[in-house]
Parts: sequence; C-alpha cells; structure tokens
Amino acid sequence: MADATGWRKRKEAPPKRGATPVVEKQRRRIHWPKLPHIVMPWRTIAAITVVTCVGVFINISYRYWPITDVVVDGRLSVHSPQDIARQLLWLKQESFFSADLSRVQREVSALPLMSAVAVSKQWPASVLVRVQEAVPVARWNDNELLDSAGLISTRPDAYQADSLPQIRAHARYADLAARSYRLIQQVLLERQVTIQQLLVSSSGSISAELSNGWRVALGQSYIEQRLTRLAQLLDHLPAPQVARLDLRYGKGAAIAWRQEERES
Repeated sequence: MADATGWRKRKEAPPKRGATPVVEKQRRRIHWPKLPHIVMPWRTIAAITVVTCVGVFINISYRYWPITDVVVDGRLSVHSPQDIARQLLWLKQESFFSADLSRVQREVSALPLMSAVAVSKQWPASVLVRVQEAVPVARWNDNELLDSAGLISTRPDAYQADSLPQIRAHARYADLAARSYRLIQQVLLERQVTIQQLLVSSSGSISAELSNGWRVALGQSYIEQRLTRLAQLLDHLPAPQVARLDLRYGKGAAIAWRQEERES
C-alpha cells in the first residue's frame, strides 16, 4: 500500500504473543588494584613476634605480678618490724609494678615516733621499708611521748614507758620542756642523779623532782646559770637531808631541809 508520497509503507510485524523472553544481564567485573608483593625475611617476622609477645607479657605483668613479701628494716625500740609489716598487708593484693609506694610512705610516717621512712621495690616481688625512729625521752602528760627533737607523739599501746621520766606541760611548751630536760640531764648524769618528773607551769616556769628526792624550782629564765648552782649544791649538800631547793634567786638558793619539814 502506498502513501501520498508514492512510497510503499512497510507492513509492521504483529506483536509476538506468549511469555517474554528473559534477557540475561551482563555481570560487571570489579578490577581491584594489585597490591605489591612484599616478601619479609624470616628474621623480621621472628622479631615482630618476639616484640609482640614481650609487650603482652609486660602488660600482663604490670597488672597481675603480685607482691609476695614486705621487708621492714631499721633499729626499732618502740615498734616491731612484724607490727609494721602487718599494717601493710594490703600490699600483697597489689601488683609489683603498680603498687602505690607513696601510700606506704604516708602510712608508715604516720606511726608514732617515726622520724624517717624510705620505701623501695626489690626484684622480683618484695617491698623494702627502711625506718628510723625518734628517741623517746619522756612520758608527756598521760598518754603521749616526747622525743629528743621536742615532738609529741601518741604512745603505742605495746610500748612500756614506765622507766621514762614524766613531763607535765601544755603542748605549746614542748620545745621548752625538751630543751630544759636535756640541760638538766647533762648536769645530773655526772652525779648519778636523774629526773623523775619535770613540770612546766602555765606561765612557763620550770620545776623538777629528782631521783635523790629533791624538788627543785628553776623558774622561767637564766636556766643555765641556775643549773650551774644546782651542780655545786649537788656536790656539797648532804642529799638525804634536803627536801626542796629554790633557785629562783639572783644568787644563792633557798633550801628546805627534811628535818624541818617533819617538825612542821
């Protein structure tokens, strides 16, 4: 059949009937970049393995390497090494590498009469605590001790202090009491006499009771000059006959005799 132009129209084919044929999709291939081929020497591999193992070992050791022993060393008269070690039993639950040595330092330093503490680790699993005690020179009031540096400490329960002289004073006079005690002792020791009790009044006046039975008043000032007079009197007076001695005078002393006190 021809159209107006004279050309013959091509007859269109009738649509196909039935199932639509499946068209297979083409798969796309992903082209990955090629990695360079690395050849590692066996020594390098071995070194990496060793370093890794060491790192794991160090990490585990840092966390779990236990402390097995606490050693306390030093010349001790008030505390015993066993008592100090028992107070540090918590260390055995800590790692050797991460144990808090500053805490050990604080706890041991807080003990009565501790003047110096040094803490260190000892391979493979020990902690060493070196301690130095202050020397107690007297009982301070009822339940405390005075050391040679003039510091007051609580008296440990197990410490027997009955042989020490007694000092009774307010805490603000600790330095004065310690200094006066040393001065008086220097005079007395050469004469086989000791202090039994030292008293410092609220005004700072000093008096003492001696092992020979004398009660001595020294006052607030000129202590060294008055002790020189005390030494002379100790050398010349009959000790059993003297009850009290008052050295609070510019020169000389007032003496109270035992016989006079008995008669009065």
